[in-house]
Amino acid sequence: MELAQRRKNSLAGFVTWFSTPPVSGSWLYRFIVYPLLQIIIFIVGIAVFLTLISYLAAVLVPAPRPGIVLADQISRQLPGMIISGISIGFVYAMVALGYTLVYGVLQFINFAHSEIFMFGSVIGFEIMRRIDDSGALSSWNPIFLLLVILLSSMLGSGLLAVIIERVA
Repeated sequence: MELAQRRKNSLAGFVTWFSTPPVSGSWLYRFIVYPLLQIIIFIVGIAVFLTLISYLAAVLVPAPRPGIVLADQISRQLPGMIISGISIGFVYAMVALGYTLVYGVLQFINFAHSEIFMFGSVIGFEIMRRIDDSGALSSWNPIFLLLVILLSSMLGSGLLAVIIERVA
């Protein structure tokens, strides 16, 4: 009994508990909340780890070149780099998820997924650019603007996917 309690309180016990979702619970927790929590904890953990490694490098090499303070550069550039890395990682994950779904159902890989995703992003960029060119971007509600861009990108990507499926 005492060994089981010590194992539960140890780091290995926590990792084992966290890596296996509880059997009891709703499908919402098991298939949506729990995986999202794992993703968030992983992203935060990696961001903290990379930040610590970066500042350790700044302590070891405070000024790699004259006039450059490494800790100052890290403080300015690391948050943007982490956000960019997370964004690109989610794009890769969406493409991989599309490949996995198509391969799982049809047993062949459809390499047009990335083109369809990029087509949707270009549509969103063009709509944002045209609204900005008209001078009305600052007057739009950001949530409404995001909804318009997302819906139009989804509609354009869906139409392109249907056209590709019918023609090819």
